[in-house]
Amino acid sequence: MDIKKIISTNKSLAIISATALILVLLGIILIPKLFGKNEPDFAVVAKSSLNEIKEISELSTIEYNYNSIATVTTEKGKEQYHVKYKGVAKAGIDFENITITDVKKEHKLLVTLPPVEIREPSVDPESLEFIFVKDKYETETVFMEALDFVKSDLAVKVAEDNTLNELAYENAKTIVEALLEPWLEQLSPDYTLEIA
Repeated sequence: MDIKKIISTNKSLAIISATALILVLLGIILIPKLFGKNEPDFAVVAKSSLNEIKEISELSTIEYNYNSIATVTTEKGKEQYHVKYKGVAKAGIDFENITITDVKKEHKLLVTLPPVEIREPSVDPESLEFIFVKDKYETETVFMEALDFVKSDLAVKVAEDNTLNELAYENAKTIVEALLEPWLEQLSPDYTLEIA
């Protein structure tokens, strides 16, 4: 396929998408004015603006890379080997569970974010590197055993990592603010956006 044709197609799709977004925003702004409504229901408008994002449903707001070393021991606590691994943990929110309330008396749009969810962390199997205490521990099944062990090890580390939740929440808050604040300023400059 011709590279110029691909670039041209991508530009066309971008122009069509941008035009559609502008038309939707203009419709949201102009339709209430045409029908004599002075104050649009901001909660409804905000929810419709987020509908495209909701198709994604879950939004990963942070991806954290782990490089770690785990020590595998026998049932009696004797070290067998050390395994180095790389893993990834993702955290985010489910857009379907965002609630938006129009507090008309206070001229405020209140957006309540759902709790942050940690997705199951993943380990790159190709990243495993071993240091055996004794050669006898290097068996045919050691790779699969070690992979299961480091997955558990990473899950524990992620569960104990409070900064992952905090950063994911702050990133989600920033994303929602960036999506809603510009049109809120256009529709009614005296309205404020509060994200909880």
